[in-house]
Amino acid sequence: MKKKILFRCDGGAIPEIGTGHVVRCLALAKGLIQEPGTQVAFATRSDAQIAEMIRQAAYPCYEIKEDEPAGMVQALQEFKPDIVVLDLLKTAPGLMELIKKNGAILIALDEYGNTRDIADFLINPIIPNADALYQGFDYMVFPHTLISKQPISDSKTRVFASFGGYDHEDLSRKVLEKLMPLPDSIHLDVVVGRLYPRIQELRKAFEKKGSVEIHQNPANYQELISKSKIAIVSGGLTLFEAAAAGIPCIVVPQYEHQQKNGKRIEELGAGICLKDSREALVELPQILNHLIQTPDLYRRIEKRGRQLFDGLGNKRVSDLIGVIRYLDWDSQFFRVKIAYLAPKRIRESILKFAFLKCEEESVECLYYLCDCHDSESVRLAERNGFHFTDIRLTFERDIADWKPLNTRGPSEIVIRECLPEDLKMIQKIAEDNYQHSRYYFDHHFSKEICQKFYSDWVSKSSRGEFDDLVFVVSSDRKIIGFICCKRVSNNLGRIGLIGVDRQRQAQGVGIGLVEKACEWFHNQGILRVEVVTQGRNLPAQKFYQKCGFQIARSEIWYHKWFQKNYRAEF
Repeated sequence: MKKKILFRCDGGAIPEIGTGHVVRCLALAKGLIQEPGTQVAFATRSDAQIAEMIRQAAYPCYEIKEDEPAGMVQALQEFKPDIVVLDLLKTAPGLMELIKKNGAILIALDEYGNTRDIADFLINPIIPNADALYQGFDYMVFPHTLISKQPISDSKTRVFASFGGYDHEDLSRKVLEKLMPLPDSIHLDVVVGRLYPRIQELRKAFEKKGSVEIHQNPANYQELISKSKIAIVSGGLTLFEAAAAGIPCIVVPQYEHQQKNGKRIEELGAGICLKDSREALVELPQILNHLIQTPDLYRRIEKRGRQLFDGLGNKRVSDLIGVIRYLDWDSQFFRVKIAYLAPKRIRESILKFAFLKCEEESVECLYYLCDCHDSESVRLAERNGFHFTDIRLTFERDIADWKPLNTRGPSEIVIRECLPEDLKMIQKIAEDNYQHSRYYFDHHFSKEICQKFYSDWVSKSSRGEFDDLVFVVSSDRKIIGFICCKRVSNNLGRIGLIGVDRQRQAQGVGIGLVEKACEWFHNQGILRVEVVTQGRNLPAQKFYQKCGFQIARSEIWYHKWFQKNYRAEF
């Protein structure tokens, strides 16, 4: 869909706002431009190097000088954005009002201020804010693909240290001073950004003192952190990136909000935070040594960090910022123009924008997955012609310490990966299941097209397209069931479809398939598995609970079919 999105973000030499704010917005922009028709631009008050970094990523960049309103007026008038995203920590109300007067949807990231009556919604993955519609680590945006921790081959303990792109407090030097001389058993990689002004002095003072390497804006940043056993960081994005990879962090905060981030991670059991004083650095060598020499503590922190982050935040937030997207595959398959409304909590302005885009693209059906706990979203959906099609229930199971369930299936069954010759049999099973789904419930879709939808799903998954692989279960050489598995991220696995021949249901065949899937996920290093079923499918709900899953989320699927009326009702 045609959309123009403007990011207003700062970073680098500006105190309290690290380079990570700009890097985060660049990561979101990368996801947004995947949708055809979406254009992205930036406006920043950062120094010239940050502006150049944005331009090197091929985005237009408006440089704002001292006069903030004048700079934003220029960006708004020239780019004419549909959506403006703010990543400024605490935005002046006047700037927000200026953006709203220009008719743009206004979204803010990690905003401190009271903006309930101005912004269309806030997304606060890090900073708690009562006004935010979307809060918590599910919305954490990482600059890179979620890092996978690599096995360490050498005998030394590799420690990664980084304190932001600019490092205003010069913590790189202060930490090195406290850790010198390094024990022979430790190798220290210190990473500074391209804006760090004292790189030559730092290298001259420390690179010859033991096993210390100093890297400026390294191309192998992800490799350096993934091979580390421990990270010493401030409370910015690197803290969360390392924790999500299972790398225990010692937090040395520079600012008050970083102190809060570090304490929060410590309270959740995923790191250790020093006090907000330079004297606290005296404790650093002792804390580092304790973490290295206490394996039980190390493993608890390692596991807890990975449990907090599923690695899907980039996509969630990109979808929210984009508001609505056209669904190419669905539209082609069902031969109907279909779009998806991404915010699970909607407001009047969001709905008006979505309907405008539907009108522009002649969309015939709009899917909406609603947060059923938000009464205003339910009210707006039902008043504006959205029709209930399903209750979506998401179940989760922790498999970090996976062991097979004691429940056993029939002794004669064999479970293995799907082969090409199995395809016709599993397609037939797929056609006979899933009558509880929203597609069957929405009578705009015929029974035959719904059957083909699930038949195609399992067929594509057997080739690694929708899901990664399919396991089948056989009895007397006859295929009687299947399960689709997808590694969604390094920390999360998902069961896509599971189907058992109607004559063999309630005999333990399904449990055997689920256990095989959990075993595969566990061997992949995944800590958590999720699966989705329908609110009207009580047997499936009982089945997943029997398999050790617990309900995590409940949402409502709505479909809206347009009949040449795109006007919102409020």
